[in-house]
Amino acid sequence: IDYINSIVKLSDGDIQNVTFTHTSRASAKQHPRSSFTAAVQDVENGLVDMAVGPFWITGQRLRLTTFTVPLVSDKTVLVIPKPGTKNDLIYEIQKVLEPFTYGLWGVAIAITIVASLLSVWFSDREMAAKKRYGMKLKQSKKSTKRRKAVYFRLMLDAFLEKGMFFFSAGIDQDT
Repeated sequence: IDYINSIVKLSDGDIQNVTFTHTSRASAKQHPRSSFTAAVQDVENGLVDMAVGPFWITGQRLRLTTFTVPLVSDKTVLVIPKPGTKNDLIYEIQKVLEPFTYGLWGVAIAITIVASLLSVWFSDREMAAKKRYGMKLKQSKKSTKRRKAVYFRLMLDAFLEKGMFFFSAGIDQDT
């Protein structure tokens, strides 16, 4: 307000009848999150000649009306903690695990294990064992130990496959 009043004084009578007002109700309803965008909408609609304030020039506001050259600019600074110099393995593992609590990591791993066990249980184990390991599961009773080893490898393969998909799904889906 002081800025506009000083411009009126400097104009030597060229600028007259300056009225200060708030944004219209229609613009406030159209842009409920930002009174600044509502004020720019009022300029676009022809309700006011100009809007004065600490506006950020955004793409949405530029589509509504034109702006003058900024009279004042603020610097925005991102402050982050100083990077550490720790290089040990435990510290690096803790950084990877930081996004979630240990309990949530446990739930994620448990879901992956259950999904892999169920996929082995409901899959055609006989065909998968023959394809991957070159043997049938239903052989003589002497090979029980071998059959258990094949089942274990099938479950491990399924766990690794499900785990890789689960923990990298956000990255894989972007391509």
